Amino acid sequence: MLLPITYNPPIEYFCDIYNSQSNVILDQHEHLIKQTIRNRCHILGPNGIQTLVVPVEHNSRTNTPVKDITIANRTDWQRQHWMSLNTAYNRSAFYEFYKDDYQLIYHKPYKYLLDLNLELTELMLRNFEVTFKTELTTKFHDNYGEHDLREKFNSGKPFGAYISYPQVFTYKYGFSSGLSALDLLFNTGPEATKYLRSEAKN
Repeated sequence: MLLPITYNPPIEYFCDIYNSQSNVILDQHEHLIKQTIRNRCHILGPNGIQTLVVPVEHNSRTNTPVKDITIANRTDWQRQHWMSLNTAYNRSAFYEFYKDDYQLIYHKPYKYLLDLNLELTELMLRNFEVTFKTELTTKFHDNYGEHDLREKFNSGKPFGAYISYPQVFTYKYGFSSGLSALDLLFNTGPEATKYLRSEAKN
């Protein structure tokens, strides 16, 4: 299975990984597709669904591979994202158990988007007890056949509906679907793995 490398991937991403039942290849050679989850994610905060965007440098080259995309660190985006995560999830049931690992990442300097995304994704894979091996592409694949899921994640919008799970702001907005898998993790903790396995079978 070939997947894009994304920022705090959505639940759908990990359902696909569980569905694969095999090793997963992450594409570091695809061209950055703007306004997609390559550099953004969706969380649920007190004001509803919030989009967090990692600012990137605009390269004069066209079709720049993801591995060469640099982060625009002129803005204090890391502090803003970390504050947004705290505001959204400090009252969730399991945030306290995971926040230290994520805090380390959000207080660490990154030059390349690839390094940030990989570190977050690998942490989430461990949180979700995913044992499938992941590897990076060694070249660009124009077409990877039926196992190519890159285009599936070309939307910058939240993904579709899932079976509901507890969320902090359900009382205000009802169940909100299609968010970053962080939402599932912080709200359900160890049960997140069982949830993903169940969703992957549907």
